Amino acid sequence: MDSSQPVIRDFTPSPIEEPALKNKGSCLWKLISLLITLVILAVVVFSFISIFYSGPTIKRVAALPSHFPTDVPLYRFGDRSLIHFQDAQENDLLFNRLAQVPKYVFGPVILKFQPDLAEEKKILRNNIVISSSLNYADFKKLLQPIPNNNLDIIEIEWDNLNDTPKKIFDFYKKNFTSQDYEISKEDKGKTEWRLSFKKEITEGELLLTLGEEKNITLKTLLRITFSNQTK
Repeated sequence: MDSSQPVIRDFTPSPIEEPALKNKGSCLWKLISLLITLVILAVVVFSFISIFYSGPTIKRVAALPSHFPTDVPLYRFGDRSLIHFQDAQENDLLFNRLAQVPKYVFGPVILKFQPDLAEEKKILRNNIVISSSLNYADFKKLLQPIPNNNLDIIEIEWDNLNDTPKKIFDFYKKNFTSQDYEISKEDKGKTEWRLSFKKEITEGELLLTLGEEKNITLKTLLRITFSNQTK
């Protein structure tokens, strides 16, 4: 007789093990990492746009603003090519101030790769100039409001007026003088003629670009800085 015990088989299903809970700390860290990455990406994009595309807002307009000085003479205004307008108050918004910061901070790098950068491109807001070293006082001044944000700028251009530079130059000089403007500078070079003038807070410059023949005016540019307090 076999005295061995019978084998008892247990067919009860084994309990299903629950998957391990996710580490809450790990999820939080991933979220923080994502936010940091997005912030860094936003800063890089903003810096890129600021360095290469920031500057005063220049609008092309069809007519002169209503507060443009009425005593400014305009030679053959109907034959103009275009008018550019810079609104000083609009250009002094906080965003435009911040947009200049990356260009100033990365100034040493910009000058290293572009040592021959034109002087006018080095000038930022409030006459701060990018240089090979940073200065806290300049950085602070860069973020401050522009002292003369009550001055707008108009630039009017004419192309190929078919009049001699002398005729155009004499017209402006005579008429500005008759309107009590002070002629502060006259320069008649080989390729360009300039006339600078001023009356109280209104000032400007006339630039004539000459052709190969001296009696041909290729381009006429009149730039006027004037008050916007009469808006």
